[in-house]
Amino acid sequence: MGTTVGPTPAQPYVPGIPPGGSARYGPPPADPGKRLIARIIDFVILVVAAVAVWVVFALMAVADATSPTSVDELNFTTNVASLVVNLAIFILYWLYESLMAATRGQTIGKMIMGLRITDSTGEKLSMGAAMKRSLVWLVPLVPCCVGTIGFLVIEIWGIVNMFNRPDRRTLMDQFADSTVTFA
Repeated sequence: MGTTVGPTPAQPYVPGIPPGGSARYGPPPADPGKRLIARIIDFVILVVAAVAVWVVFALMAVADATSPTSVDELNFTTNVASLVVNLAIFILYWLYESLMAATRGQTIGKMIMGLRITDSTGEKLSMGAAMKRSLVWLVPLVPCCVGTIGFLVIEIWGIVNMFNRPDRRTLMDQFADSTVTFA
């Protein structure tokens, strides 16, 4: 009798994407844990930038507080300035994400974690696709007064997608037809 060949060892399988990727399916997706750490690093960068902008704003407000104004005028000015500063922070972060993705293929967090943003075929992301991908960050600004809640919903939704979708694509990736792979 002939020898029986046993089963081959199991290969990690991502439905729709063969192990190692291919020209047809693009590169394999990055590890969701590494993506999460990269996002946390980028979020810390956002917080540091936001704190810096707010410190400058607070110093300007304290310097201006010596001029005589009514309480209503001061409240209105503070609210408008606060809205403008928040909008500026989100737009700066959107530009950071877009420019880094289009020029380097990586944000600072992704550089540290050895990840790269590409289009779904593994090619470099165009500026338009990078801006579209990062546009998801501006969604929480559309409905008034939902900024923080909207930001958290998008982040949580992204984390769930990274761990549960076979292709590991977040809402940002789906919107711009991009993917995050190992560098």
